[in-house]
Amino acid sequence: LTDKPHRDDACTFLFAGGITQRKGIKYLLEAWAKVKRPGWTLQLLGPLPKNPGPLSGLLGDVELLGRVGHAEMPSRMAAADVFVFPSLFEGSAVVTYEAIACGLPSVVTPSAGSVVREGVEGFLISPRDVDSLAQRMTTLGESADLRRRMSAAARARAVEFDWPRYHAAVIDALDDSCRTSTETTALAEVR
Repeated sequence: LTDKPHRDDACTFLFAGGITQRKGIKYLLEAWAKVKRPGWTLQLLGPLPKNPGPLSGLLGDVELLGRVGHAEMPSRMAAADVFVFPSLFEGSAVVTYEAIACGLPSVVTPSAGSVVREGVEGFLISPRDVDSLAQRMTTLGESADLRRRMSAAARARAVEFDWPRYHAAVIDALDDSCRTSTETTALAEVR
């Protein structure tokens, strides 16, 4: 991806995933209420529940993108400036890898299972910490230079987690497991 031609005073924050409390959406919307300003946008990419309940009053100042096809995700991410994913629980959310591959500085929780390193490709915040989330969003929103540095670092970090490297790591792990199993069997036979 090439450098984004965005204005330095504009910033698009993107959340992608199910718009549910497990993903920390309430905390994101509360943080957004504290940081929103002219030229800044929060986009929510994902299915909105039929009845958003208590979220209804917080959705007025956000751009609801709804569900998009997987093929459209890279272009949606490339159009954003910052990825925000304050999840309360994940294994290792694929969307966090997609975000860094698209060069998005990220604000995530450790619960997201992201490979983002604090202060390098983005920021790590504690789950449910609205103030820290708002602070980190503000920091990135106000500094186009920081976003550019973290964007370059995110792209470089993503290369460490591409499919060929993943496949090689799985093969290495299986080889190690087979060697250990064979050695254990051989030792048992000697005894």
